[in-house]
Amino acid sequence: MAGMLAGTALSSAQSLPSVVEAAVARHPEVLALSANRKAVGEELNAARGLALPGVNVEAAKGIYDDDNTTQSYKEWSIKLRQPILDGGKAWSETTRQTERVNSARSRVADTANTIGLQVVQAYLEVLRARMVANIARSNLKTIKGIVGRVDRRVKGGGASKADLEQARSRLFAAHNSEAEASINLLDAEALYLTITGTRPGKLGTVKLSAGNLPGSIDQAVEMAMGASPKILAMQSDAAAAEAAIGTAKSAIMPTLDLELSANHRDRIVGTSAANTNYKAMLVFRMSLYNGGINLARIREAGYRAEEAQNMVEATRINVEREIRLAWNAYKGSPQKV
Repeated sequence: MAGMLAGTALSSAQSLPSVVEAAVARHPEVLALSANRKAVGEELNAARGLALPGVNVEAAKGIYDDDNTTQSYKEWSIKLRQPILDGGKAWSETTRQTERVNSARSRVADTANTIGLQVVQAYLEVLRARMVANIARSNLKTIKGIVGRVDRRVKGGGASKADLEQARSRLFAAHNSEAEASINLLDAEALYLTITGTRPGKLGTVKLSAGNLPGSIDQAVEMAMGASPKILAMQSDAAAAEAAIGTAKSAIMPTLDLELSANHRDRIVGTSAANTNYKAMLVFRMSLYNGGINLARIREAGYRAEEAQNMVEATRINVEREIRLAWNAYKGSPQKV
């Protein structure tokens, strides 16, 4: 956007690129989506941890009391668990969360583009409203002078009262136009304030660099299909939904873990010796039946993936329609009188 629009003005004026950049950087919608992107990034870090070893420590100390003795007592245990086979859960979850990060990043870009466009529209509207207001004030001043001259000519017998009434009607219309232009300027400045968070100061003029635009509508559509953040976000959502099928299937797959553990229990006076033991075990686990929950979740994930893929196609259609309408408006604007 900044490449297509160039602001030219005195150094003290607010240029369009700088206003867009500042407004996007502090807009709450952009900040909210940026925070969401960071949160999803932490979910990716958590998914990567599924393939890493886990270590748990448990320790307890207290009083042991029975009919024979009362004594201080403690026990502790430590266990290390390293997944060897997990049914593809770690890979599927890492893939899913990676695509969710990509989607969140694209949504930040899409919202930033939307906010940036709103800022551009507000900026241009203030420039237009100021120009119209200046013209209206100048026109009012000119017509006041005309009315004064006609009035003097009427008094001197050089013009009729009908001429004066006609001049006064034009003055009345000029007053209305000036008032309407002033209200429109206030509205434009209010819109600018709500979108950018600042009041419009001295704004630079803007020129559209048509050389950065696509050469044809087909080129514009092709560029949008490959670079639109909205489409990219939906494509990442579809890839994440596809990876979720693997996560769901991992629940019915066998798993194999290496577990290393050490345990200690104090000796209880008169009944046993202290007990310290060490274990190294390969642990096999597999869910054989849980009421059909796992199979239902696999089917659900498949339908979610189908839904996401159709949403990609729907988004492509919507983006292409918006591009074609915008292109037609751009090409048709010079023909308007």
